[in-house]
Amino acid sequence: SHVTAIDPGEVVEPAISMPGLEHLRVKYQSCLPDLVARQQPYDMLVCDVNCAPTEVVEMLSDFLSVLKPGARFVLTFKKFSPSGACTMQKYHENKEQALGVLGGLCDRVVVRHLFNNTADE
Repeated sequence: SHVTAIDPGEVVEPAISMPGLEHLRVKYQSCLPDLVARQQPYDMLVCDVNCAPTEVVEMLSDFLSVLKPGARFVLTFKKFSPSGACTMQKYHENKEQALGVLGGLCDRVVVRHLFNNTADE
């Protein structure tokens, strides 16, 4: 199988030595035109970026053109704010807005809450 990892950070051992791993050390916006030009649709997208839920869904929207019909994706929604000022209320509002948009993009949405050992849990 082939995995394309898009991350401006470094991928270290043992992951970088895995057969079939291609690491694009850029932000997703700069590699999207190249991925579209390849005309090789992907089966799955996994996104663990540090940004607000609505931004994650916007990112997914950008990638729809490079996903196969019926492709699966895993997105993480984080209580994130560049200024660090994201309240739980703002996070939940943003998450609900993102889920609403996501529901219009796909046939099925499954939400799993993973605890992260913070005071918000």
